[in-house]
Amino acid sequence: MKEYRIITVPLDFAYNEEEYREPPSIGKAVLDFFAPTELTAGNLHSEGQLVTDTAERLMQEMNRGGWEVVSAAPFGTDPTEMLLLVTFSRELS
Repeated sequence: MKEYRIITVPLDFAYNEEEYREPPSIGKAVLDFFAPTELTAGNLHSEGQLVTDTAERLMQEMNRGGWEVVSAAPFGTDPTEMLLLVTFSRELS
């Protein structure tokens, strides 16, 4: 039997202020999340990018506790206030 846990994690949004015009559309933010060139704050697209450092740390911490990531999906209507819904599972002993 498996045990499941669902956790939401706020995603940061970073942008290059020198080239900043306006936040990208939600579609662009989701595309950047699923197909980024880099997931680090040091290599940002000029219009901005979701930064997933907090979510990655959570996933690593849960993995050390025996949890596996089942799915991860961003949601929200404003790219600067998006959340990541992460579902974890593990076998019950």
